[in-house]
Amino acid sequence: LRIMSFSIIFTSLITHQIYRNSLEKSLYSEVETHAHNTRHIFEHQLINRLENLLNQNRSIAGHYVIRPHIHRLLLNPAQANNTDILIRELNRNSNNIKISNISILNNQGHVVFSHGRKSSFSLKDLDIDAALKGEEFSGIIQEENNWGLRSAVPIQKNGHIQGAIILSIELNQILKEFANENQSKLILADKNGVQARGEVSTLIDIDQKKIEQILNDETMLTDIDFEKERLFHYMHFQLGNHSFVLGSELDLGQTISILKQKKQDVLQATLVLLIILLPLSALLVYMLLRPLSILRKRAATVAENLAGISLEEFNGNEINRLLHTFDGMASALETHEDNRQVSEALYNSNMQP
Repeated sequence: LRIMSFSIIFTSLITHQIYRNSLEKSLYSEVETHAHNTRHIFEHQLINRLENLLNQNRSIAGHYVIRPHIHRLLLNPAQANNTDILIRELNRNSNNIKISNISILNNQGHVVFSHGRKSSFSLKDLDIDAALKGEEFSGIIQEENNWGLRSAVPIQKNGHIQGAIILSIELNQILKEFANENQSKLILADKNGVQARGEVSTLIDIDQKKIEQILNDETMLTDIDFEKERLFHYMHFQLGNHSFVLGSELDLGQTISILKQKKQDVLQATLVLLIILLPLSALLVYMLLRPLSILRKRAATVAENLAGISLEEFNGNEINRLLHTFDGMASALETHEDNRQVSEALYNSNMQP
């Protein structure tokens, strides 16, 4: 009965563990596919965003209404009225472009106009230097601790470079928009830590060792936190000349529910088996051992009648008790036979004249 009970419980535990491992393996595969798709879509969106940013910059630089105001601002940057008019015309004619900052630099690289988040520029920046030399530029940049996309387009008049228009958008803003559109929770991190986060409520957290491992090996990692019911996936992501770690977070609520339900099903099946099989097994054992018990008791009675010894105090299972009883009965028979022979010898010696 003990062996059977242990076997049923052990089989149930193994079954649940096999199902759990199978579910985790399937989940890992699904998450890996999802992560690759997410990276591909996000990378494609960033490329499109860079192209759109450059096209928007060209559109502003060449707009027949905005362009005269830009030239007037470059000629007289100290006049506040020029700045206000330019902001109004940008809002009216730029089709609500999504940017973090728009700045205008003169041909010396000095900022004469800036609207939006504060940005810093240096003539050492490749894009600024290129734009002031008459070239267009778009790419990923880092301003202080913020990463973003930036495009630079020269402002020309009569073949002369008068300055440059700089459009920039924060990577954090792009990631938030992407996360909302794709219902994903994402982060971008590099060797200096998390650089962009799709949502404030995102639980994704990654330590420096994992970041370095992923960046060095250009590999991926997956962590499952069953307590938080979250899965975290990290993979290498190349953006321009800079390497990032793209982290994604998935809700495991449904998967955990399935696993809990499966565990409950296995537990119920185990209880049903124990309730059904144990009484049947106990009845079968009783039916098998009852004749042996009767035989043992009769053998013990014979031994007690022959030699006057009790064989009921032996502990153990029924088979061992039966063997002990038969050994005791055999000893009692031998003793009885020896006593009979001794009595017969005494009787014969007394009967001789």
